[in-house]
Amino acid sequence: MKNLITRTLAGTVYVAVILAAILIDSNGIYMLGLLFAVLAGIELQNLCCGKAQNVTEFLNKCMTVLGTAGCFAITVSPFILLNGWGVSKSSYTIIITSALAAISIIGILAIAMRFLLTLYDKRPGALQRFAYSAMGWIYIAVPLGCMAVLGDTPGLGRQVPLMLFVMIWLNDTGAYCVGSLCGKRRLFERLSPKKSWEGFWGGMAFSIIAGVVFALLSYSSGNTPDMSEGLYAAAWALTGAAISVAATWGDLFESLIKRTLGVKDSGHLIPGHGGILDRIDSLLFAAPVMLMLQILIFG
Repeated sequence: MKNLITRTLAGTVYVAVILAAILIDSNGIYMLGLLFAVLAGIELQNLCCGKAQNVTEFLNKCMTVLGTAGCFAITVSPFILLNGWGVSKSSYTIIITSALAAISIIGILAIAMRFLLTLYDKRPGALQRFAYSAMGWIYIAVPLGCMAVLGDTPGLGRQVPLMLFVMIWLNDTGAYCVGSLCGKRRLFERLSPKKSWEGFWGGMAFSIIAGVVFALLSYSSGNTPDMSEGLYAAAWALTGAAISVAATWGDLFESLIKRTLGVKDSGHLIPGHGGILDRIDSLLFAAPVMLMLQILIFG
């Protein structure tokens, strides 16, 4: 009972932080993405390389995490500087824009330093440790950058990243409920023995329904693309299906990391839920897909 209460409270705080970051301020999602990038970067390094035992290892981790923050800032910068996401530059505060620029520069310097530290690292496995660093830059920072720029989607704005999280959460809920009730055929037993094909389709159905409901509710706002209501609903249904697939792949990929390293959870940051990577694993695959679909389908 105590574990259930702890898990519920921690989950509530986690969801509340995300909703507050998205809904309260237009720049909140950038700060949320940066926070996730730093926390997940630290967690991945601890997971793959263990705790720092000496100055060299500590410097390697510091440069890696700074590089992760820098890659996040570099990912979002083109959308801000080129103003290609349909939002006027005046909507960004000078502080946020300047901070992202500074973080980008610091990140580039940190990545360069990480290269140099690898060259002078005489211990066995130096290249493998560098590969873990580069993995964080690609696997964590870039997808979180994709999530952040979704907040400036033309017309819909912060509703899009909110729907991204809703679709992921409903996909997880649907997969769990349907899988628990009638799951028989294993989806990917090698990595996740409890996942079933029935749960997968159930989660996708929940995600598609969320997309259609959102389309029908938002169409009347007048901020939608120039397409019929039926076509718009179909586009969001397709988005729901794609997010479901991407979220499932993201969950399986993190399971691969944990099974390879022989751990149950990526960390202990969120009581009852594991680490931050355990919470955002689906997001890391789903966010780039959502951004791509917003550009290709909705313009």
